[in-house]
Amino acid sequence: MQNNIDPRISFLHPQLRIVKTDAINRPTNARLLQAVGATAMDSRGTDLTAHLNANLENIDFSVAGQHQVPVAVMDDRGNVGRAAFTLTIVNTEADLDGHSPIVVESAPESAAASQVASGATQPKTKRRRSKRLIIGGVAAVLVLVFIIWGVSAHQNAANQAAEASSSSLAASSSAAAASSAEASSKAAESSAAASSQQASLTSQNSSLSNKVGSLKSQVKEMTTVVKNTQQAVNDYKDSNDRAQYESTISSLQQQVSDLQQQVQQGNSNAVVRGAMSSQLNKLSTTVGNLENSSSPSDASSTLKDSGVNGIVNKMQDLLSNL
Repeated sequence: MQNNIDPRISFLHPQLRIVKTDAINRPTNARLLQAVGATAMDSRGTDLTAHLNANLENIDFSVAGQHQVPVAVMDDRGNVGRAAFTLTIVNTEADLDGHSPIVVESAPESAAASQVASGATQPKTKRRRSKRLIIGGVAAVLVLVFIIWGVSAHQNAANQAAEASSSSLAASSSAAAASSAEASSKAAESSAAASSQQASLTSQNSSLSNKVGSLKSQVKEMTTVVKNTQQAVNDYKDSNDRAQYESTISSLQQQVSDLQQQVQQGNSNAVVRGAMSSQLNKLSTTVGNLENSSSPSDASSTLKDSGVNGIVNKMQDLLSNL
């Protein structure tokens, strides 16, 4: 009976608040699970924390609000554990009311995003400084003109003052130009980093989507084989056609064998691959026993005792978590 016990999921901090952010800077699945202190363990005491998955598909991190985040994990026997934690997205850090942690502060991905944001802020600050330097330079010129006009009777002293002021203005203009060039360079670097990160995220999402699509296809095909196996036994009971029955069962056995090979060669994680292989081995054994059944009633009894419906249920649970 212990084999049918679902894994247990626990949270050290089931209530979590973070400041809203955009799609690039949003916290990762792993960072959120780390922030709430999520852990998982199966009925045998095996730590499944590394296989936890939080479903963030329906959460918009750019809009303030409260969400229940579902978390799931599957052990190597196909048992699925589920839990949820509360995620509150607020508008600013001031809205955190002393709550911690702020998820994006210590995540590696968030650190990269902070650098991007910092790079974007620095150009703005330096542009404002450049404007102030230019305004100051213009003001200095106006003052210089006024002084030259006011002390025209003292031409020697005025010329010396003009030369000194011109030298100072040239230095200020040169510093302003250098600052502006540095700001432009950092803005370009920040834009390139953001584009690179976006491309990486797009590639990862595409790869994950392909893996999930492949798994769903295999699970659906396995479910179809189970249903066809049940139908073959029912047809055998109705027609008592042994030749047709053996042909159908042989074809189903080949389909199961092909599926087993696909799962072993697939690139899904070890837990999912192990759960599917376990159910496929059970299905292969059932089909083999049916092939050796001596009569329709014997086949019907073998199918009933095999617990094949449990395979369908396990596969449906697996589909719902992909």
